[in-house]
Amino acid sequence: MVVALLSRGQGEYLVTTDTAQTLRFSDEQLRSQGRVGQGVAAMAPGKNATIVSAVYLDNEQIESGEFLSLFIVTRNGIGKKVPAEQYPQKGRATAGVVCTELQAGDHILLIMLVTDEDTLLVTWSGKSGDQVSVLKASEIKVFPRARSGVPLVDGPVIGVVKL
Repeated sequence: MVVALLSRGQGEYLVTTDTAQTLRFSDEQLRSQGRVGQGVAAMAPGKNATIVSAVYLDNEQIESGEFLSLFIVTRNGIGKKVPAEQYPQKGRATAGVVCTELQAGDHILLIMLVTDEDTLLVTWSGKSGDQVSVLKASEIKVFPRARSGVPLVDGPVIGVVKL
């Protein structure tokens, strides 16, 4: 997975694997690299795990007092919101913490930061072909990190975008 995130050098990263591990670490743990630099490891995924999603949380968002949640979606259409403060900061290049309980055979599709004012467009595979659903972030249930979410749609999720 390749992700480019805009950073002002005053925030935090949340990186997630398909096996439901999320690592939160600070900009302060990164060092500047030249254009030929190879970069540094963000996360140490476990055996057979792949990094599937990463988001940047700016300090202005943290200090605004606005209720920020990490929206977690699995390939099988299970989703939930978890308050961002439930993810403790850890050291870079570690495994992180569990972000959801996965059902057998399911994997994390993506994570994204949302507020209750956000609207999401979910593309999924239904019985009659690909479908699109619009979800209000305020209507998505909030759960603790280690709990499973609820079905968002009636089929496997293809993708989610914030409108």
